[in-house]
Amino acid sequence: MADQMLVTLTTGQLQDLVRAAVVDALGELEGLAANRPPALLNRAGLARELGCSLASVDRMARQGLPFVRVGSVRRFDLQAVRGWLAHESGTQSEGQREIPR
Repeated sequence: MADQMLVTLTTGQLQDLVRAAVVDALGELEGLAANRPPALLNRAGLARELGCSLASVDRMARQGLPFVRVGSVRRFDLQAVRGWLAHESGTQSEGQREIPR
């Protein structure tokens, strides 16, 4: 027990110590998240993110919306989808493209 030590901290010192530990831990998590590939969404998740129907997701996929197949299921990278939508809206004659619900 010679290696153990008792330390007395004020409430403020303890709060500062915990705050610093939390900030360090969150910084490490952010670094891990930055190295992780983007999550892939299923049809329902993409429809929810875009505020459109499942039928609209299917129609856009037939028109070239980027997706990957995981087994027999389509998965969508939200960032790639948004890029595609931005490109497609730029090629429309009216300049705006609405996603039918």
